[in-house]
Amino acid sequence: MNMHGDFRWVEPTLDGLVCVSDTSEVGRVYEVDISYPKDLHELHNDLPFLPENSVLPGSKLSKLMATLGSRKNYVVHYLNLKQAVANKLKVNKVHRVFEFRQSAWLAQYINLNTGMRQKAVNDFEKDFYKLMNNSVFGKTMESVRKRMHMELVSSDTRVQKLINKTTCKDCKYYGDNLVAITLENKIIKFDKLIYIECLRYWKSASH
Repeated sequence: MNMHGDFRWVEPTLDGLVCVSDTSEVGRVYEVDISYPKDLHELHNDLPFLPENSVLPGSKLSKLMATLGSRKNYVVHYLNLKQAVANKLKVNKVHRVFEFRQSAWLAQYINLNTGMRQKAVNDFEKDFYKLMNNSVFGKTMESVRKRMHMELVSSDTRVQKLINKTTCKDCKYYGDNLVAITLENKIIKFDKLIYIECLRYWKSASH
């Protein structure tokens, strides 16, 4: 099931959490404070619920860690939260609840490519249908902030004009009359479904 619309903030409570099924037409994301009761530490020691990014003492880099500590302002999909609550983790406070419509809107396309790959008779077809699925996922999580504008120029006047721009990042010469100039985009359009990547992460974190 993937998010696809009707995004809205709702009353910050846990009401209805246990009643929402895996295939419900409505899903939620919660921001909560949650604690790990000490009597669960030994039982859950091998693989605690609700992993989070944390910076280890003496380190500058964050790592994804599953710990037995409390979580503050933890953002979590309703399925993961429901699983944690069912296993006796305690929600101390609900800060915000984000609701949305959901459906398996990508399933038909993914299953089609998977089926075509199974029927493929050569390596090209196998790789093609695998790429069709992978590229959809890749485009949904693309960071548009990293996009650049490149212009191939053969005019000295145009080269000088582009180099003088504050958005100019790089300039590379190819021979005597061709220059590749890279510029930052002035306008960034956030049009990628990056929440699909969030959902994939949340699903991988459930067990």
